Amino acid sequence: MTDKVPSQATFWGIRKPEIRVLLVITSWFNGRPVTIRGEKRKLATHHEPSLEGLFRASQWDYESHADAHQRLLNNDLLQEEYVARRKIDWSPTEQGRQAIRDCLKPWGDYVRPEWADERDSGPLYGDPNEGLLHRKGVEIAGTVLPWMAWAFDIEHPSEPYGVEWYPNDNRGEACHDLHVDTNEWMDDVGVEVITSSNNLDHLVSKWSRYQDEDRLTFWIFDTRETACQLWNALDSRSHFYLDGRFNHHSNWSAKAINRKIWRSSDKYREEPAGDLVHTVTGLLEGDRDTIQELFEEYHSKN
Repeated sequence: MTDKVPSQATFWGIRKPEIRVLLVITSWFNGRPVTIRGEKRKLATHHEPSLEGLFRASQWDYESHADAHQRLLNNDLLQEEYVARRKIDWSPTEQGRQAIRDCLKPWGDYVRPEWADERDSGPLYGDPNEGLLHRKGVEIAGTVLPWMAWAFDIEHPSEPYGVEWYPNDNRGEACHDLHVDTNEWMDDVGVEVITSSNNLDHLVSKWSRYQDEDRLTFWIFDTRETACQLWNALDSRSHFYLDGRFNHHSNWSAKAINRKIWRSSDKYREEPAGDLVHTVTGLLEGDRDTIQELFEEYHSKN
């Protein structure tokens, strides 16, 4: 399958072994299931395995590709990173994702995710700027939310209303990461995954934009600290007044963050908040009840 190396690979110093390493990684990145030691795993449902583990699910052995793995690390195409509190040494960097787009085009169909439209071109699908943790959050939400009871047509219970991956708004601009349609008694849901607090101006602008959307926004953060920083920034800029700022961010559970946001909206805006908050790790290590209970509490209080 990798006998012919694309000409673009020369620029990146990539040869056949590196192509295979990147294919194994990209398949996982795109949410395709793998079987490791008899267990079916995927990005949306499991912590990241080691690269050796991913190779066990492929047609190649890791030992003969270990040097290629190290070269990709040395060339800053892969990096060490914590993903949902687990450290891995094969996360694609921004340059690495560009190298994947340049070099793996011939294998776009091989690594195509289940949700991708046939007209979408690979080898990476969705948001071109997203890293592995961001993609994980989107995959978790896109896997679980459409199967919640309130996302099904009551008259046709085997048919979910639908989920749109990486949609555009009516201006043709990217908006939420996911749109999930729900039954007529609930607000439709927009999922937004946030994995960096480095640009609070951008996050505040994004929050403000979503206030005009006719959807409940389900924010999935890298950490609870990032959620606290965003709402503190909204408070300090007079966009959303809090009933007391978030201090000692790590002490706040997702449940407590949500309750403060909802209470503050009732008190100062005299209307329900259009936001729910959780984290990538919390959803990964929880189950469907984690989301169900969050939405139930929101609708019981708003």
